[in-house]
Amino acid sequence: MGLYRRRWKDRKGKTHRTDVWWLSYVVGGKQRCESTGTSNKRVAKKILDIRRAEIAEGRFSGLLKSHPPTLKEYFSKYLHSKTSLHPHTHVRYAGSQRALERFFGRTRLPEITDALVEAYKSERVQRGTGPAGVNRDLSLLRQVLQQAKRERYIAQNPLGDREHFLDERKKRIQAKPFTVEESGDGTVRFGGHGKARHRGLLAGRTIRHADVVREDEERTGTDAAGDGLRRAQ
Repeated sequence: MGLYRRRWKDRKGKTHRTDVWWLSYVVGGKQRCESTGTSNKRVAKKILDIRRAEIAEGRFSGLLKSHPPTLKEYFSKYLHSKTSLHPHTHVRYAGSQRALERFFGRTRLPEITDALVEAYKSERVQRGTGPAGVNRDLSLLRQVLQQAKRERYIAQNPLGDREHFLDERKKRIQAKPFTVEESGDGTVRFGGHGKARHRGLLAGRTIRHADVVREDEERTGTDAAGDGLRRAQ
């Protein structure tokens, strides 16, 4: 794999050389030659590096099969091969399959791009589907496209990472702090979300400040009597 310039000889035996740089590389055990279309060696070197990366990562179009099927056609083949799935999984896949086929229709596998995936998400959300439902559809589509990549129908899976998936976590409601308020008539009221935890003790009633003071005095007197008894013993 490298760069070169083509040469030829005229009728007089004089050697000539083209100004354009050519690429030479091996794909699938076969040597290929391709014109870079430029006479700048630095630019030609960049094109060669790009081609090397495409071949190494399996993104080179020359490695892909011709006449790729539509998503609907490939769906049938993929699900038919999954014979060990649980019946509930088959039902869930069937629902996602209907939604995906309704949107993508006769779209061929290489035509399913990031932009098309985002458009599908937007339509599902507008129809009232929640994040969990959308993610189930995308998860199935991801599996199907990953298998299509293994079979060299597509070079890249747009759902290879999880950046297209929606966040299913619900926003947490921040609880208000538990508060105790004393009104003018000496009544103590409890507020905030924390009052629910104390509802069993309070039984939904308010407590008068005088009752709280009386209870505190009685408890103090009991403690003092206990201390005197212990000293006498």
